[in-house]
Amino acid sequence: MPSWGACRCARWVACYGELPRIPLPRTRVNKLSQTRQSLLTGINLAARQAGPGGGSKREERLVMTTQEVYQTYVAAWDEPDLTNRDHLLIRSLAKDATVAYLTFEATNRAEVSTYIGRLHKRFPGLRARQHSGIEEHHGWLRVAWRFLWADGSPIRDGVDVAEVASDGRLGRVVGFHDPLPAG
Repeated sequence: MPSWGACRCARWVACYGELPRIPLPRTRVNKLSQTRQSLLTGINLAARQAGPGGGSKREERLVMTTQEVYQTYVAAWDEPDLTNRDHLLIRSLAKDATVAYLTFEATNRAEVSTYIGRLHKRFPGLRARQHSGIEEHHGWLRVAWRFLWADGSPIRDGVDVAEVASDGRLGRVVGFHDPLPAG
């Protein structure tokens, strides 16, 4: 079989029948509970002092799985309390993360937190839920989400496509609303 660099076209599978197996680095993973309270605990002191916009000279690399990082991000959308929401965003978004949805665009954690706060004021009881598993490859992920009213009825479904930053948090998040437009 030819080496990875031999084929320069975008159709590797068509040319050689299979993708090459590239070993990925292994990282140690913390086993975090799924509850919001456990997501709020264990935040490093540097991140607490930095606040939602970052600013710390040293923010340690998070040791969480992509699933845990995304669940923390969704928990931030579910959190009406500013302090708790900011701590969740510190754990899930890189300091200079960009987030874009149809209704807003943010270039840092503080802007995301402000927008989420406005949503909770406008729609008390609003809840966010991960609505699918995570598909992940090459530092990118795709996952479905759902917003719910306080009574549990669905408001909107959508999909996030996100790039994982070098520190393990989400570096760029772009959200799309479902369903897709008719073709």
